Amino acid sequence: MNRCVQFVFFLLVVAARLSGQPYDLLLKGGHVIGPKQNPDAIRDVAVRARKIAAVASGIADSRARKVVNLAGLYVTPGLVDIHAHVLTVVG
Repeated sequence: MNRCVQFVFFLLVVAARLSGQPYDLLLKGGHVIGPKQNPDAIRDVAVRARKIAAVASGIADSRARKVVNLAGLYVTPGLVDIHAHVLTVVG
């Protein structure tokens, strides 16, 4: 009987996770620019387990644990720093 109770509990936990919020983080309304699929538009970016799970417009806030409003900001993959040091050698 104990194993049966444990199994039912396990199923309830799994069902709760699957029916809950699928994304850990939702970046809302940022201007997405990326080299791979060439987006250049206002989009929402959903993150799950530290990986991009979806890029679309109008992802519901209720689908994420945390929502960050990025309206007016750029969202790009892989940029660490966008400045450069240029050295000119004369002579």
